[in-house]
Amino acid sequence: MVRVNMGEPNFEPSAVPFSR
Repeated sequence: MVRVNMGEPNFEPSAVPFSR
């Protein structure tokens, strides 16, 4: 799983872009 920081979208292009 890709960890996404609040405010800082630190996800890979393969992962789903989180709105929050």
